[in-house]
Amino acid sequence: MDKDTFMGCMSPPSPADLAFYSCLSPAYWALKLACQDSVLIPNSSYFPDLDRFSPFDLSRVYFYAEDNGESIVRERVKDHGTVIQEAYQRHMRMCEVFERLENALGNHRRQIAADAAEELCEYISSHGTFVATARLPFLTFPSHRGCHYSLVEAVEDDVVLYERESVAVINRDPKRTGAVISRSADFNPKHDREGLEREVERIRRCLLQFRLGGREMITKIYNGMADHTYRKSLELTEMLLRKHIGFPLA
Repeated sequence: MDKDTFMGCMSPPSPADLAFYSCLSPAYWALKLACQDSVLIPNSSYFPDLDRFSPFDLSRVYFYAEDNGESIVRERVKDHGTVIQEAYQRHMRMCEVFERLENALGNHRRQIAADAAEELCEYISSHGTFVATARLPFLTFPSHRGCHYSLVEAVEDDVVLYERESVAVINRDPKRTGAVISRSADFNPKHDREGLEREVERIRRCLLQFRLGGREMITKIYNGMADHTYRKSLELTEMLLRKHIGFPLA
């Protein structure tokens, strides 16, 4: 991508596109974290002050990091294997919708991207009902605490250009020409069903204005590392359960 573009745009994106991005980006992070619920267990070394130093949930760790972790997950699989399978399939569907959404953005198909976002809202809301009905302590309502930054791309200016929604254009390194930095917003910070529904409504509210935009548009939602995508998180979950627990998901 050329360095004088902004999130795929030749000029700074419209407020409607920024609103769309600021709703969908934290949703992506929340879902890619929640898809690993079945292989995460309480962190025995956790204390709340750790939260000040990380935007991520440090209260849970992968089961192999704790001495009794494997036995905890084996018990989950024994008692709730069907629920774990269904949660995985639900996340697979949401991941596929996100991939269609990003493909549409990359091909400047605004209406198709908006349709995918509408479909995603239905899936997220349905997943909230699923979690509420299952009432299992290891299944979470998708949530993410923002404030992490990810480099989107370089820009030529070496000063703060502007800050709007969850996007800031700043220069963090005097040796660089400048950078477009995405600052993730919170997503359902109270970890509850009501908060999840509010996030879904927030996405829906931004879709009308997003649909009215022109061809020039943002071209991606996820700006993290290629090996930390939603799909990679699902693949890791599947591998851990299959290899360590002997429980196939796919």
